[in-house]
Amino acid sequence: MTRERVILIGALVHFCAAALTIAGVLRALPAATAAVGLVVAGFGMGLLLPGVGVLTLDRSAPDRQGANSAALQLADNLCSVLLVGACGAAFNAAHTRAGHDAGAFALVFAVAATVAGGACLLAGRVTAVTTSEPRTEEKAHAPL
Repeated sequence: MTRERVILIGALVHFCAAALTIAGVLRALPAATAAVGLVVAGFGMGLLLPGVGVLTLDRSAPDRQGANSAALQLADNLCSVLLVGACGAAFNAAHTRAGHDAGAFALVFAVAATVAGGACLLAGRVTAVTTSEPRTEEKAHAPL
């Protein structure tokens, strides 16, 4: 399976898992479904994020790998912090009282589903490299 396909599958798994978690939080399905959804979402993220990192390094010129890797880490961390902050603010705004927070939790997971849905759309744009130039690892192993 190509790395591009793994990224798309990871995004789709994460999106579906977020939807499953919302269904569990809102009790459309048994509450345990929310916990299962979170585990499955972690699996999807485990496919998606390392795949993006590998493709970034694979498609970077050797003299740009450090800068591109640093930019990817910065973007990943910055987006994580902003998303956690936004979800915390959304939860706080939607919170009514203890024990009655299903709507607030559903809102937070809807934000996650929205981001995962965007990742699905963008993952479809990741395409295989179609050049006659050998890939980085092929250059490293090519005979002199």
